[in-house]
Amino acid sequence: MGNYKLHGNYGVGFKRYKSEDGNDCLVFYPCQKDHKTVPVTPYRDATKYMQGLRQMKLGGTPIAHRVISQLSPNAPLQETFASGAKKLIPMVYVHGEMSSAAECTAVAM
Repeated sequence: MGNYKLHGNYGVGFKRYKSEDGNDCLVFYPCQKDHKTVPVTPYRDATKYMQGLRQMKLGGTPIAHRVISQLSPNAPLQETFASGAKKLIPMVYVHGEMSSAAECTAVAM
């Protein structure tokens, strides 16, 4: 996704949360379009990386080496939404057992 081009009025803010059982929850939201972006890797540790490799062997999508660009980690919510001038409608996307949230990042963006 290094070449994925954002369009529209907003940038993409990004936060990662851990559930009580250790699963990642990725949150994407509108932020200022000119906010600093950084490349983000889908996995924080070698365990998740190895799980990605095993998924590939089981027929999953090759996701182990993906780097996602155009994200602004921990950016503030865009002012139009933060002030309440525009309503922010949350969406929940469950990617399924044989894939990773990182595979669906373009959908969220």
